[in-house]
Amino acid sequence: VGENGAITYTGTVTNTGNNTLFGVTVTSSVTGLVTNYASIAVSNFVSFSGFWVPLNPCSPSTNTFTATGNDSFTNCLPPGGITSTTNAICQNTLTPGIKVTKTCSVDQVPPGFPLSFSGSVSNSGNVTLTNIVVVNNQPVPNTTVFTLPSLAPGAVANFNGSYPAPTNCSVTDTLTARASSVCGFAVTNTDTKTCQILTTPQITVTAACPTAPVL
Repeated sequence: VGENGAITYTGTVTNTGNNTLFGVTVTSSVTGLVTNYASIAVSNFVSFSGFWVPLNPCSPSTNTFTATGNDSFTNCLPPGGITSTTNAICQNTLTPGIKVTKTCSVDQVPPGFPLSFSGSVSNSGNVTLTNIVVVNNQPVPNTTVFTLPSLAPGAVANFNGSYPAPTNCSVTDTLTARASSVCGFAVTNTDTKTCQILTTPQITVTAACPTAPVL
């Protein structure tokens, strides 16, 4: 599981002939020698296991296993001994994911002043993300807040932003994070918060007497 996850395997080598095999080896096309056995009796089998990490996590990985052995009748063997091969084609499970959060500033500002906020974007999946972009729908849609070339699984990046506070008691905005995995799968996530704006309501009333006194 994951782009750096190890693919584990198990296998068996069986003596399908009619005499004992000696000096049996099992090799992998990816990792080389897996194991060796001194001998395997007729109709017996031995087990082996191991793992490998694919060089390219985005596509299936082929591993060819070759078993080679000899018997006591060396003059009857083909060159290189008796061999058998099998292929294992496996692929890691990749789950791309992204998460974005937004936090309003504790310091409220009046309309027209810079309204500050902070946030974070994190890789919630198990494969590296590329071309991370965080945008805000304030003060206009798709306002770029933060960009990052790549983000490893589990990594978190923090950012800050601001925009002029509108003439209102509060403002609601949505941050949207977008990215692609190294395998080309797109991911997105949003977070919406309402931030308060500092307002000072006031009213003034005046009175004026008429210039000409009346009875």
